[in-house]
Amino acid sequence: MYNIISLSKRDKYYFSIEATYKINHRTSTITTVNPILSELQVPESEKRFEESVWVVTKKESEHLMKMAKELLSHRSYLKYFERILDEDRKLGEWENIAKISV
Repeated sequence: MYNIISLSKRDKYYFSIEATYKINHRTSTITTVNPILSELQVPESEKRFEESVWVVTKKESEHLMKMAKELLSHRSYLKYFERILDEDRKLGEWENIAKISV
């Protein structure tokens, strides 16, 4: 499961993508995973894209939200991407447990 997040505060927007592994409910912010960076076409030279949460303009946030939704709705891409995330999971990169609300 993927959550594409954009929060606004004082004319700044905070963009991130969070993934939750269905089997054990562990989560990770995946905004900086290489395939995401590549597909969202963010400039590697900009330091603001090195963090898990990106500070962006409203226009950038809207663009990133649209691109991320399109990207994460393609089955073939998700199959490929899940294999990459499985490698992260094996390395213990997924340490947070998502809270399940009933």
